[in-house]
Amino acid sequence: MKSSPFNMILAIAFLLSLMATAAAASASANPRCNPTTYEPGSDLEANVFTVLESIRTATASTPDRTYTIQLPHVFGASMCISDIDVGDCISCINDSVDAVKDQCDRSIAATISAGDCGMFYNVQ
Repeated sequence: MKSSPFNMILAIAFLLSLMATAAAASASANPRCNPTTYEPGSDLEANVFTVLESIRTATASTPDRTYTIQLPHVFGASMCISDIDVGDCISCINDSVDAVKDQCDRSIAATISAGDCGMFYNVQ
């Protein structure tokens, strides 16, 4: 699905913000979760899960280690800083996705900046 201009601007702003704060962030950072939630078992829940797992599997394999994905009603973006190796990127993204899944259960939006990487998703 093609990304809207708003989503691309949001992703670029997030990635620039992440790059500016990556050096100061803790590797064990906690995600920020929107308190509004979606219904369990819904199509929306399935799309959020797909976005998170796509972020997990695709981020480190892109040439610039940035990744965006859009599914119906869900947009996500992630990145690793460019000077870490692929294994560290994979580990950082895995930890970030796990933290979001553990701490932001059914949240309509979540973001995390974990030192060497970061990611977010939002329900539209």
